[in-house]
Amino acid sequence: MSSAKLLVDGGGTATRAALWCAGQISPPVQLAGRSCNPRSVGRACALDNLNDLVRIVWQDRPRNIESMDS
Repeated sequence: MSSAKLLVDGGGTATRAALWCAGQISPPVQLAGRSCNPRSVGRACALDNLNDLVRIVWQDRPRNIESMDS
């Protein structure tokens, strides 16, 4: 079993997240989701969007990944 790093990059209209494993050339999971910028969508909505994006990334991870850091 291994761990991975959660990388999140956001702007005003969309937020991207990737799960990155050491030694890999590309992340096994990459997703784009709704904005997590509180200035664009409000604090509560931004938190909900981030929570949803992280949950989906975690659900889509390879079976050998048992933990993630951010």
